[in-house]
Amino acid sequence: MKARYISQGSVTEVILEHQTYIHVGLWSRASSVGVTVDTTPPIQGDVICPSHIRTTDDLKCSWSGFYDAESGIAYYLFAVGLAEEDDSVYPFTVVVPPEHDYTANGPFEHQTYYVTITAINNVGDSTNLFSQPIYVDETPPVGGRVVELTGVDEQSFQFGDGDVEERLHCMTFEDCISEAAICQKSLDRILVAWEPFQDTESPIIRYQLAVGTSPGGAQLKTFYDVDTNNGLFALITGINLYDVRQAFVSLRGFNAAGLHTTVVSNGIFISRVSAGLPPLNGSYVWDGNGEEDLDYQDTNEVLHGQWSFDGDPCPKLKYEWSIDHINGTVVQPVVETSDEFGMNDGFNMKNGETYYLVVRATNLLGYASSLRSNGITIQLEPLAPRDVRDGAVYGFDLNYQSSITTLSANWDAFGLHSIEAIGQSGGQVIDHYEIAAGTDKRYPNTRDDIHRFVDVGLNTSHTFTDLQLIPETWTYYVTVRAYAVSTAMVEVTSNGIRVGFGGELLSQGQINIQRYIPSTISLTVSWSNFRFVLPVLFYNFGIGSNTSILHSLSCKDLQTPVFSEYHPDKDVGLQHLFQEWTEVGKDTLVEQTGLNLEDKQTYTAVVMATDESGHCSLVSSDFTVDVTPPSAGTLKIGAFEGEVIPVHVDEVYCSCAVYRFATLIFWVELWKVT
Repeated sequence: MKARYISQGSVTEVILEHQTYIHVGLWSRASSVGVTVDTTPPIQGDVICPSHIRTTDDLKCSWSGFYDAESGIAYYLFAVGLAEEDDSVYPFTVVVPPEHDYTANGPFEHQTYYVTITAINNVGDSTNLFSQPIYVDETPPVGGRVVELTGVDEQSFQFGDGDVEERLHCMTFEDCISEAAICQKSLDRILVAWEPFQDTESPIIRYQLAVGTSPGGAQLKTFYDVDTNNGLFALITGINLYDVRQAFVSLRGFNAAGLHTTVVSNGIFISRVSAGLPPLNGSYVWDGNGEEDLDYQDTNEVLHGQWSFDGDPCPKLKYEWSIDHINGTVVQPVVETSDEFGMNDGFNMKNGETYYLVVRATNLLGYASSLRSNGITIQLEPLAPRDVRDGAVYGFDLNYQSSITTLSANWDAFGLHSIEAIGQSGGQVIDHYEIAAGTDKRYPNTRDDIHRFVDVGLNTSHTFTDLQLIPETWTYYVTVRAYAVSTAMVEVTSNGIRVGFGGELLSQGQINIQRYIPSTISLTVSWSNFRFVLPVLFYNFGIGSNTSILHSLSCKDLQTPVFSEYHPDKDVGLQHLFQEWTEVGKDTLVEQTGLNLEDKQTYTAVVMATDESGHCSLVSSDFTVDVTPPSAGTLKIGAFEGEVIPVHVDEVYCSCAVYRFATLIFWVELWKVT
């Protein structure tokens, strides 16, 4: 027999015996091992299944404690159904020991399920075990509110959970709402409370907290499980709020299906001033009502101010501001306001004198801090307009130009430039210029229809490029706006320029000057034959000693202005090249006097012609200064030195051998013998 266990009868063990007779009178006997008789089913164990799952989850259950002393457990059957012993959802499946868990793959519909575990012993007897109802929940919990609480700044507030419970100022969440904090000065902890999350389908089983610098963020502390045995509150520690403006607490609530909802607090501001720390950047008091701090204004009837104390993130309860004279006299007593600006038009300020604002801010924690402005000076002098000249030739107004892709303009300073204003008084100080190009100076919308206004700083010339201008048809205008530091502004438009004219040289000129001149203080130079398509507008003449550089220059190099830091409206680019560089109008002869030339030194004379379109041509010529007379030599007549030779007394000219009659510069070409 093969059966080790049987289920018949009441005997617990049976032994089978077999005898064999051999014809020679011998017997053979054999006995089986014991056969256990099992008449009872297995003893029930325990089954563990989740109480709630999502529709997309797999259903995993495990079991233990099934026992059969007689024949043991042969296998298990696992099934999922809509009732106990039902396998309509997941049919009975064999699980062979020692395996004691099984996973039914999802998805599942939104219903209630039961798991049936059947344990079958080795004689076929079975025992069923059923799970608790398993609910499918696909909706997350409904979140409650979370708030930061006051009291965390109190010195007696400790870190232990029991102390937290004792120090809470509220017993219900509604009470906690009234204790909600907007600011705190603590830099390493936040106290929070929250109301319970709600879920009608599955219970809330745990909460998690995180702290970040943005709503929903976890930059300061990542999500961690919270112990809620003592209530729905927590003291969050282990955070660094030293450089944080506002911290936000995020709270997650999980239901039994593993679904969660996150809610975020309104945030709490960290008040550095209240903690005795310097404010973060962002605090200031500005004079004026513009987009930046003003140092001057051109009216003495009203004074504006604006301020920001954002360096202390805690919202402000109130501001108190006053106006003081530079000598310390209080012009306006303290005025309380909730605004971040102020205005006083009830007094007359004196021209040239300085006033400043003093502002004190009190935050919601009751801490106050004060700042003062750097002062504003009353400057009633008008901003003087200046001529705006068309063309790229600095200092000249052109009516024509050859280029149809560029427009240039230059102008004199409308007032004092910042670097010049040091140590000076009177006149407006220029902050910057703006320049635009248009087709008609009469209307605002046509003054910048070629190119909009651009900020050019303190430059007093500018060129627009990459334009598409119509040749020989339109007149184009350039408009310059000058803005003073006092906010005053004046606008001037040029008299216009036409494009597509000139730009062609017909004849290169020539310069007429002696190769050697006998004077260090005077010089006469003339020139001729400069011819352009348009008439010559003016000539420039100059004398320089750096001949190699001067011969390599082009006339455009000399037309391009160069401005220094200390003279931003004065062309200083030619000072190091010439002793003299002057505009001589249309004259073609110059008699220079008062020069400072050196003997035996070579110089270069430069003449530049410019026509009415700004087109130019340049010629140059070298000359040498020689003011030294020839040195005396000797005359030898005859075969021997000192020999007396009679000659006729009449004055004659002859060719003779002459020695040592020479200058450093010239060869002597003619001698007179008497």
